[in-house]
Amino acid sequence: MAIEGLDTNKDGTYSKEELQPLAQVNVESLKDFDYFTFVHFEGEEDKTLPLKPPVDYWIDYDKNVLTLHFTLPLEKPVDTHGKPVQVDVYDPSFFVAFGFATEKPLR
Repeated sequence: MAIEGLDTNKDGTYSKEELQPLAQVNVESLKDFDYFTFVHFEGEEDKTLPLKPPVDYWIDYDKNVLTLHFTLPLEKPVDTHGKPVQVDVYDPSFFVAFGFATEKPLR
């Protein structure tokens, strides 16, 4: 249902450009939920590091699954002083499932 009407050239496939409006709506709506992404120093879960809005976002469609890809940069660079940084991605309501890319999941 989410892709209905997005195949604007009627070729039976959904290009990155055709799916871009759906990607835009998704990243805009995820803002209210902090993109379900929480970055903090290990052991300091109550002090999340602020993030900028997503960049480089797009949607892939493989005939079965829509996958939203996006990059969330930190609001400002952080000197970790060798301290581990933890990235938590989750939906407290357990309505949405998440997964990291298998190659270069974080940079």
